[in-house]
Amino acid sequence: LSSIGDYVQTHTPVIEVVGGLFVMLVGFNMFRSQVAETRHKRPYSAKNFVKAFTMGLSNPAAIAVMLALFAFFKMDMSDASRWIPFAAIAALACGSAGFWYTFSRIAEHFGDRFNYRILFLVNRIAAVTIFIFGAILVYKGITTW
Repeated sequence: LSSIGDYVQTHTPVIEVVGGLFVMLVGFNMFRSQVAETRHKRPYSAKNFVKAFTMGLSNPAAIAVMLALFAFFKMDMSDASRWIPFAAIAALACGSAGFWYTFSRIAEHFGDRFNYRILFLVNRIAAVTIFIFGAILVYKGITTW
């Protein structure tokens, strides 16, 4: 983890540009995606949560976004105690899992109140926000290169 931290610190502009381009691509694809007009209820299970959590941590794209976030927030762990990098990664993973759990539960609870137009609008706003965040990363990386 220390060598990863050193690599991130040394190559921060490149990681910001590449990560920002990836985040922009995610936003663009999200903007182009279609929102389902009908809702399929799926039962919650701990097995599905663990599968989603594991896939998120093993996904190369998720790892690239994590590295971009570490670079963006200038997380220097080169001289930290041995447990701090593990705590940072665990906190990031738990925060991500907690966010998606909370968001899923809220969406499940209020899902019947949303119509297609509202979901379409929320999808577009989220996509544009993600795209802008990626553009900021690219700009920041280019200007510090």
